[in-house]
Amino acid sequence: MEILIEDLKASVKCAVDVVEDTSIVQVLNRIQQVEQEQEDCKSKTLDIPDVEYTWFEESVIDTATLVEQLGTILYQYTFTSTFNVDDENLQLGNEVYTDVHYIQGLAWCLFVRKSKTDTPSLSLYIKLNDKGHRQTVKSCQATISLKLLNVQHINQSTERTSTNTFNPDTDWGWSEFVDWKDILANKERGFLDDNNNFTIQATVKIINIERD
Repeated sequence: MEILIEDLKASVKCAVDVVEDTSIVQVLNRIQQVEQEQEDCKSKTLDIPDVEYTWFEESVIDTATLVEQLGTILYQYTFTSTFNVDDENLQLGNEVYTDVHYIQGLAWCLFVRKSKTDTPSLSLYIKLNDKGHRQTVKSCQATISLKLLNVQHINQSTERTSTNTFNPDTDWGWSEFVDWKDILANKERGFLDDNNNFTIQATVKIINIERD
């Protein structure tokens, strides 16, 4: 029995040796073909076209001449917003905001409020609504003009102007822009349309933006 087991082990080893020898033979036969393919790849040249681009010499810009030719550039933007005197929030003395308007990438909006006093007034403000939106902006200096439009006689519109420095998420305006009873509770004054709406025109002229 032991003799048979030894013979079987010898047969298995022989079979394994044959398989390994066959694998080696296949690899050896493949080496020559691989070397030839490598030479063929080396002998090929890529047809890469020449890339040409325009190049200009750096020149010095004469800012004085440029300003003389172009004039002073004013970063100015005007927008209008409409409010209703019968708005419940307005009558309760709450702040009513407009949509955001972007000027030089900065977000601005208006808001109004009816002051809670014996002689109520229209409080009118403009806000740099950029907290967390423009992290690089530290402040913005701007001239602000806010105008309550007279829809019947435009030349009788009420306007106020001020130059101020705004930080992100700060506002500026007038707590007593006009007397509420005299101007907005009296339709004959011409500041209300047929639907009891009044319109504010805002003009923002950017002077300087300070960034981090």
